[in-house]
Amino acid sequence: MQWGLIPFWSPDSAKAKTFVINNLNARAETIFEKKSFAPSLKAKRCIIPVTGFYESREVNKEKYPYFISLKNQEIFSFAGIYDTWKDKESGASIKSFSIITTEANPLMAKIHNNKLRMPVILTKENEMNWLAQELHDEEIKHLLQPLDESLMHAHTVDR
Repeated sequence: MQWGLIPFWSPDSAKAKTFVINNLNARAETIFEKKSFAPSLKAKRCIIPVTGFYESREVNKEKYPYFISLKNQEIFSFAGIYDTWKDKESGASIKSFSIITTEANPLMAKIHNNKLRMPVILTKENEMNWLAQELHDEEIKHLLQPLDESLMHAHTVDR
């Protein structure tokens, strides 16, 4: 899959390219209202397996990269949404996804100190819940919360 969700209804390849750039992430706080994301949120939820991710902390206009992972899980999952867009000109189908972000927990607020965001990290217990088709809006919202910082580990890495 390609990172940067292209909604199924995108009219042409030029607009699809714009969506890729603008839809890398979907904000949990507005995901229900955004035309690009809402249909996928209802029926096309996915998990994105990762071993960790990078974010930078800014201090005096200098960026210091960190690698963030979970303390007791080598592989974990981000909450995501996906869609398939068909290019009317070429006939090609492109599968794409967005990572859902939420407000930063205290650890991530210290690292990602400009935007105060973090990906929605699903616990092992919530992975199957996230994929369940019969979720109601309130159940989805409940899963889109910041992960407890005590489960996370972060360390600086070389630029």
